[in-house]
Amino acid sequence: MTHTITIDIPERMYQKAANLAAARHISLEQLVQEQFYATLELYWQERSKTATKEEFDQVLKRVPDVEPEEYDRLH
Repeated sequence: MTHTITIDIPERMYQKAANLAAARHISLEQLVQEQFYATLELYWQERSKTATKEEFDQVLKRVPDVEPEEYDRLH
């Protein structure tokens, strides 16, 4: 499943990003996705440094104990 988002950015930033994507021989969309993923990964790495096992266990308690949907099963 994918979602589409729309963002407004200054023309100069758009041109710099488009030029970088072209220089890397990738689409602008792929460049933005890579940076988005990298930012999220950095966030979660930093967050994991301060998280405790107790916090993790509290989160797991909120997850329903049900069988996964067919599309979400590990085969």
